[in-house]
Amino acid sequence: MIRALHRYPFLRLLLPLAMGVYVGDELFYKGVEISMQDALWGLCTLFVLLTFSLLLRRYALRWVFGVLLFLFCFFGGLSCMMHQLQETTVAFADKETIYRVCITEKPLVKEKSMLCTAELDGKNILLYLTKDSLSQRLRSGDELLINSLLSVPAGYGNPDEFDYPRYLLRRRISGVGFCSSGDWKLLAHHRSLSLSQRALVWRERVLGLYRELGFRGDELAVLSALTVGYKEELSEEIRESYSISGASHVLALSGLHIGFLYALLLFCLRIYPDKWWGARLCRCLIILTLLWAFAFFTGLSPSVVRSVLMCSLLVVSSVWGRESFSINTLTVAAFFMLLCRPAWLFDVGFQLSFCAVAAILLLQPDIYKILSPTHRMVRPVWTLLSVSLAAQIGTAPLVMLYFGRFSAHFLLTLKSAVILFSENPNT
Repeated sequence: MIRALHRYPFLRLLLPLAMGVYVGDELFYKGVEISMQDALWGLCTLFVLLTFSLLLRRYALRWVFGVLLFLFCFFGGLSCMMHQLQETTVAFADKETIYRVCITEKPLVKEKSMLCTAELDGKNILLYLTKDSLSQRLRSGDELLINSLLSVPAGYGNPDEFDYPRYLLRRRISGVGFCSSGDWKLLAHHRSLSLSQRALVWRERVLGLYRELGFRGDELAVLSALTVGYKEELSEEIRESYSISGASHVLALSGLHIGFLYALLLFCLRIYPDKWWGARLCRCLIILTLLWAFAFFTGLSPSVVRSVLMCSLLVVSSVWGRESFSINTLTVAAFFMLLCRPAWLFDVGFQLSFCAVAAILLLQPDIYKILSPTHRMVRPVWTLLSVSLAAQIGTAPLVMLYFGRFSAHFLLTLKSAVILFSENPNT
């Protein structure tokens, strides 16, 4: 462990930050709160001590700097998480009240209602509207005047049930309410949306283009999931089929899709010679622009942001002729993502994505050496199989923890490949 910390120095910052986020989440739900003023005083004190220890320049006291840096990152993560939860928690009126809200995401069609994510005075709420012809016409950016009883998310009190209120608070959902057909009125269409809201609006435009091209049903659902990360229209049959086959990651936009896009862009921009620094810089700017534009059209989801951020670091380093795809790159991406959105630590997609990439970086080289084929046709196949096996090993504990299953179908392919390699003396 100590060797790993020396080998991957940015891991020293990520671990205490993640621990602080976790502890902050636990303390908040146990009723312990820290004011922002106290948090800022504590961080400033630690920063002054950290700077003083750095100026000492005594090798024998280097451990003091390490301890202070650990505490600074830990307390920073704790403060960020508590601040987010405190900002999300709101006390609503205990009776029906008139509110002015703005829909921030495309309403989802439920069995008997329309689920709208709306903004109320800077806070996010979930609003259920009776499904009718009017509610089905609502779109992102619509302003509504509602008469509803909003309440803090609460569970049913059943033992061992999913903690849905905690899940909503981590996603910055402050309240939940219901409106019947006569309790809401459309006022106008609000234009001043945030960056993430505008990203969702553009994603809806892409989905509308798919519908205009004639895609319907399961075809539209799979295409939307693969290209812009919209998975709400996926049927349970499709989800179950991909889950059983061990290919659920194909439906989730992440490093796999960004990697294909990056490779395609490199192929299209191969006209820029690598020996010229200006050409490499021009190619870098084009790739970065297109990658972040793709992330924008997917709604800036955590998995896509993580993958594009890592790929951006790789692209920038290539300008100076360096390779940066390593555990350090992964930890840099995770650190800044948690710094901006600490609750992403509890996002299942975030955890699966980072575990898969970390397993590929750490385990794939050793798995590849088990056979080390020399045939030029077999070598790329075994490379892909070793990557898949490493990712499955890295994500298996989380899959079994959250979903209670482990798909072994991919092992059939690996077994067939091993038999083929062992029977072919040319490999």
